[in-house]
Amino acid sequence: MYRLSGAERVRRVEEVLRLVGMWSRRDDSVHKLSGGMKQRVSLARAIIHNPMVLILDEPAAGLDPRARIELRETLKVLAAKGKAIFISSHILSELAEMCDNVVIIEKGKILKAGGIGQISQQKNNVSIMIRSTSDLEQIRVFLQKQDTVINAKVLPGCVAAEIKGDEKVSGKILTALIQEGFEIIEIKHMKSTLEDIFMDITKGEVA
Repeated sequence: MYRLSGAERVRRVEEVLRLVGMWSRRDDSVHKLSGGMKQRVSLARAIIHNPMVLILDEPAAGLDPRARIELRETLKVLAAKGKAIFISSHILSELAEMCDNVVIIEKGKILKAGGIGQISQQKNNVSIMIRSTSDLEQIRVFLQKQDTVINAKVLPGCVAAEIKGDEKVSGKILTALIQEGFEIIEIKHMKSTLEDIFMDITKGEVA
């Protein structure tokens, strides 16, 4: 098995099973394991020969919340050991917590690549949150009429809006709201998520 000697093979099997949290189930048949446990075993098999590069396709698929957290921590341990880990996944929130760099691909074409922080700063639109003692629906209607506002919606206790531009634009929107007579408690920029960035730069084409 991967040219591992008898003693080394035994040592590595125990090491990787402990790493993925499956040592206590080492005598169980794989066919009797849950989907999440099978995912862990698959990861153990992938790293048994201590590769420097690891390619994972949807590693969090079928995992419950606890298993996803444990997988994330396991991958962080592997990365800390100097391994390069490539992950293909549609669970963008998971990628944002696991990866240092991302590549967004649509129809085989790379649309964006770089560090998550770097890509976030390149987002064309900005999301803001507005808290007010005034009627939130009236604020939403007012915002929707502004040329710099792409969309606005009422959320519990606030109005969220996506605008074209930067802090200068949000400052002008704040001024316009006050001049219109709305009482504003707070307006702040919302941090862009990886899902926001994905939706901003892709067209949803599947062919």
